[in-house]
This record gives sequence, C-alpha cells and structure tokens, in this order.
Amino acid sequence: MFKIFRKFGPVLFFIIQPIILISVIALSSFGLISSQVALLLFSAISLEAIYIAFFIRARLNKAVNRLEDMESKVLGMRENEMDVSRMQRELIYAGHKIKTLQMDLYALKKTGSIKLSGNGHRRAHSPTVSHS
Repeated sequence: MFKIFRKFGPVLFFIIQPIILISVIALSSFGLISSQVALLLFSAISLEAIYIAFFIRARLNKAVNRLEDMESKVLGMRENEMDVSRMQRELIYAGHKIKTLQMDLYALKKTGSIKLSGNGHRRAHSPTVSHS
C-alpha cells in the first residue's frame, strides 16, 4: 500500500485536488453546502497541497544527495584511473630501463668486461693481482 502511495500518491493528489476544488466551488455556488463547510474543505485541501510540496521537496533533496554521492564516487574513480594510468606509464618506463640495462649487460658480457658467475652475480673481469 505504501509503495503504491510513494509511487503514485503525489500524482493522484494533483489530479484529485482540482476535481475536489471545482466540486466545492460548484456546490457552494449552488448553495448545496454552506460557506463555512466550503472554507473548511478549502483549508484541508490547502494543507494537503502544502504537505505534498514538502513531500516532493524531501524526495528532491534525497535525489540531489544521491547525485552528489555518485558525483564524488565518479571523481574518485577518475582519480584512481589517472593513478593507474600514471603507474602504467612508470612501469613501461621501468621496463624500457631494464631492457636497456640488459642490452648493456649483454654487450659488456660479449666484450668480456664482465663475466657472470654461476649464481648470476656480476663480477668485474680484471687481471689477477698477487698480494705479496
């Protein structure tokens, strides 16, 4: 019941209120209801309209707050995306540096300036010096 009211309530009130107002005016002008009853009905309908205005404003505020939350989440995602993009560039740059170092190491190994020992450590190739 409340779900139906939340969904269709304001629309129904906007449709029903003019019908009731026109009916009250017509009944009052034909003398079928007294002016005091007409005033009472007009007051009730006015209060109902004020209630609907507050209800709509509250829903609008909730929607605006949700939109602001979504906007901040989207901005956070964009910042994360920029961070990831920056990290990818840094990784590509580091990969190029490693590749350059590997090529330099291979060139030094080929010229015989550096030899790799069995455990992968580099040691400079230099003539043996006797310690006497």
